Amino acid sequence: MSISAQARADFAYNTTRDGDDVLLTDADGNNYPVKGWVRRTDMQSDPDTGAKIYDPKTTITVPAESVSDIAETWTAEFVDANGATVSGRVMSPHHDRTMRFVIFEVEPYGES
Repeated sequence: MSISAQARADFAYNTTRDGDDVLLTDADGNNYPVKGWVRRTDMQSDPDTGAKIYDPKTTITVPAESVSDIAETWTAEFVDANGATVSGRVMSPHHDRTMRFVIFEVEPYGES
């Protein structure tokens, strides 16, 4: 097995076993419960000054086999590490065709 094939298999296995539960909903209201890696951060560093600024970002990574046709008309819902349910709009989905995963940002409702 090639290194990239092994990495893909490891990613799919680890995501399925240890990933976060994510509920994706398409524009027609169809639900797709998947496992993925959710990454939420609140603080970013200003590239010019190095100062920390409040700028929440949420990204989710899922195996492409879970949902290959995700679009910006979809929504995502998950529970964060603090137990809060977060719902938002899928933004900027893109496919890594080597590792066979989809990564996208989530713009939570009600956050600025």
